[in-house]
Amino acid sequence: MAYKGQQIVEDMNYFQMPELLNEPLPLFTTDVLKCRNFLLLNNNFNWPYGIYRVVGSEALSVLSEVVLEKGINHRIGPNLHLFHVRNDWLPITEFSLPSQYHEGVLLSSDVATVADEWTYAIMDAEDYVKYLIDNFPSVCIRDDKGILVGWFLQHTFGTLGILHVKDAHRHRGLAKYMVRKLSEKILENNQYAYVNIPETNDVSRKLHESYNIPKCELINRSINPSINPFVFPTNRPADCPSNRPISRPPDCPTDQSADQITHFND
Repeated sequence: MAYKGQQIVEDMNYFQMPELLNEPLPLFTTDVLKCRNFLLLNNNFNWPYGIYRVVGSEALSVLSEVVLEKGINHRIGPNLHLFHVRNDWLPITEFSLPSQYHEGVLLSSDVATVADEWTYAIMDAEDYVKYLIDNFPSVCIRDDKGILVGWFLQHTFGTLGILHVKDAHRHRGLAKYMVRKLSEKILENNQYAYVNIPETNDVSRKLHESYNIPKCELINRSINPSINPFVFPTNRPADCPSNRPISRPPDCPTDQSADQITHFND
């Protein structure tokens, strides 16, 4: 089944209509074979322009097969730990900033600073970060001189990331504060609030684990076509899907086993 706005759709043929596939689409299935057949036979997905994420090894095999069958040049992204921030986690994280710090949002003048510190960037970081700051929610912290000391952003495909606190300001609760504040913004907009962390980033993984944020025990993988419209959005093809993050239905089955969930962004 899949979600369209607040509606649960069980008839996969419903998604033969092309206009429904120009937006992010979360797809949940307990029948991997049915999912495979649907993806192979459906010609309305705009395959070259999107990032496709899956949870579960069976789902990854299906998506890899489909992308190869469609002849799309692509690369397999890194293994990712998936953390899901829920409303019931937020009250646990009440915290006031020390008096020398001030909360704000990122500005265009912050682009170079954020991009230079992004260790795990897999693209032209400066152009991408500028697009995020201009179009998506962010939280940052500045000191009493107005100098940027920490930040947290939402990616084009919905996940929260690029969390960073400068060395001299760590161990003061700033990262946890930003995780809470940006998650609040996302949840208030009725969207998923989730964080994907590369398995090689032990520092960030341990940090989020220390916050007791619910974690998916299985690893999330991504397939990224070689044409990525999120890097140079001003040059996107006319038929490229929108960059709006996925809305979260109120009854979304977030408690299902990760093996049962296939999650695609198209």
